[in-house]
Amino acid sequence: MTGSAVAAGTAPRGQPRVFLDFARPFTLMPPALGVVSGAVTAWGAGHHKLPVTVTLMLPVLYGALMAAVLNAANNALNQIYDLDIDRVNKPARPLPSGALTMREAWAFTIVTCAAAWVLAWLAAPAEAAHHECFWIVVVTTGLCWIYSAPPIWTKRRGI
Repeated sequence: MTGSAVAAGTAPRGQPRVFLDFARPFTLMPPALGVVSGAVTAWGAGHHKLPVTVTLMLPVLYGALMAAVLNAANNALNQIYDLDIDRVNKPARPLPSGALTMREAWAFTIVTCAAAWVLAWLAAPAEAAHHECFWIVVVTTGLCWIYSAPPIWTKRRGI
């Protein structure tokens, strides 16, 4: 179902495809690929190249998923606070078209944010017991809020 189907009112409210459209899936791949390319670069730059195993790849997978899911949360937050603008400029999006309610939009935002935090926690290799990724994601979440939402709302200030 496309944005035009949402705008035409043929998209069932609250269906998985509507949430996927709300996440803006075409924007989710670049952050995930950034994590994977960073991991490959780090592995290639290492003096002692470890064999590629599930243990080595699992944190990369968690990190890539975390980046995509955090981006979905930020996309959702942006759409919540840009609703008035989107009603005019992008009426086919799920929120301005009525395919999603504000409550569903907030639920999606909170769930994806929490999922990103869990994935960031899991991204630390079990034997490392360090969770820098988690704390970076927590700070990034705050920065996303500062950019997208009041009271600071740097997006609206051209910052």
